[in-house]
Amino acid sequence: MENWKSEKDEWNEVILDAVIGISNTNETSIQIKLKEADTAWMYAKEHRLSYKFYDESMDQEKTHKNNFLWIKKVRKALEEERVFVQFQAIQNNQTQKIEKYEALVRIHETDGTIVPPGMFLPTITESKLYVDLTYRIIEKVCFLLNDFSQECSININAEHLIDFNLSEVILKHVNKYKIRNRLVVEILESEKIENYGIVLEKLNLLKSQGVKIAIDDFGTGYSNFEHIIKLPIDYIKIDGSLIKNIHKDKVSKTLVKNIVNICNTLKIKTIAEFVHCKEVQDIVLFLGVDYSQGYYIGKPTETPWKAK
Repeated sequence: MENWKSEKDEWNEVILDAVIGISNTNETSIQIKLKEADTAWMYAKEHRLSYKFYDESMDQEKTHKNNFLWIKKVRKALEEERVFVQFQAIQNNQTQKIEKYEALVRIHETDGTIVPPGMFLPTITESKLYVDLTYRIIEKVCFLLNDFSQECSININAEHLIDFNLSEVILKHVNKYKIRNRLVVEILESEKIENYGIVLEKLNLLKSQGVKIAIDDFGTGYSNFEHIIKLPIDYIKIDGSLIKNIHKDKVSKTLVKNIVNICNTLKIKTIAEFVHCKEVQDIVLFLGVDYSQGYYIGKPTETPWKAK
């Protein structure tokens, strides 16, 4: 330990300081213990301490700092025009042709790496920055659709149709770029819609101008069938958690079959997400799902479609 603290030679003395993070919780997993010790070490280092025992408040502080950093990163990316869109193909299972795409937001880091949405969207969802990002994506997608004939979907928060006049913003760009009947608006099935009547009114306005409506991630948690009964839905996107293991899981297969039957009765088209291999695609076809999306169909790319 003496050598750890200092090293001497005939010319000088070098002082070495140690910073220690300690986990003394009842956790039995070695991976979690190491993570806790690492968190305590980071805390001690940032606060100029020799050592620190881990406690849960450190994770909260770490989360707050991480959220702040992502908000700062996204804001800077918007300012520097480093926000861009990739498109993932959606195949018609009857014709076996690509008919639609979903727009997926990405960020270019300054070093050229691409940041996927899962890294930053959960952090900014409740902030005004999320709305600013949505505005930017709407404009980019509508501009690109002006030169292409395929249908394309964008993801929005249903409540923003009311709070931030998002429906009016969408229609402004739809009319500007003359893309009626080619834009699809996706809203999350899991979203809690507070002002149902007003959201319904806004969606009906979009429908009247040729914009199509999809429910995304249908089947996650407790599915809200009220959405597909009351809202003017064109498509149901069956969540990937039900699709990705459908070739191994009989329960998932049964649930998907029932969703397809209900949608057929309501004349709503179905889209299977996360179709990642031929086995899954074969079952999706057998169950009568109208469209498929996933890496087996095509990975997200920046300019995948054909010109008009």
